[in-house]
Amino acid sequence: GDALYPFALEDLICKHVGLEGLPAIHMWRHSRALIMGLRDRRLPYAKEAMEQFKREGYAVGVRHSGGAAVPLDDGVVNVTLMMPKMPGDTDFHRDFIRMVYLLEQVLRGLGITFQSGEIPTSYCPGDYDLSVAGRKFCGIAQRRQLKAYAVQAFILVEGNGMARGQIAKAFYEHALG
Repeated sequence: GDALYPFALEDLICKHVGLEGLPAIHMWRHSRALIMGLRDRRLPYAKEAMEQFKREGYAVGVRHSGGAAVPLDDGVVNVTLMMPKMPGDTDFHRDFIRMVYLLEQVLRGLGITFQSGEIPTSYCPGDYDLSVAGRKFCGIAQRRQLKAYAVQAFILVEGNGMARGQIAKAFYEHALG
C-alpha cells in the first residue's frame, strides 16, 4: 500500500501523545518502498528518479523526519518511539539516546550488543547509526512536533544490507544526474 501511511499514522499518534502525555510505540514493515528525507526531494532530478522507482514497482515517498533515502522491504522493521515533549525542551540528542537505550535493552535480551556512531560508508549515515562489528543494521531519524516527538529506527533484521545500499545509490545517481 501507500508507503507514507505509517508516517501519517505516526503524526496522528504523536499529536495524541502530546495531548495525553502518554508515550507510544509503533512497529511496521513495508514490502517494497523507497523513503526519502526532506532534502532528497530538492535534488535536481529527484522527481524523475522517484518516477523511475515507481515504474520498477516501489512505493515511493518523502518522510518529514531527518535522514536520507532508505529502501524498505520485509527484512526491515520500522520502530517509532513517540514521547511527550516538555516545554522548552530543545535537546534533540536526548531523543536519539532514548531510542538507542530502548534497542539496547531489547537486543541485550537476545545476546546482541552493538556500537553507536556514524558509519560514513553506509547509506543514510547519521550520528546514531547502530552497528555490529562495523556493519550498520539500524539508522535513526526523528520528527519533532510542538508537544511531542517521534524517533524512528529503521532496523535491518534480515536480508542483504549491501543490496539495500545499492538501491539507495541508484536513487542518488539518478536524482543527481
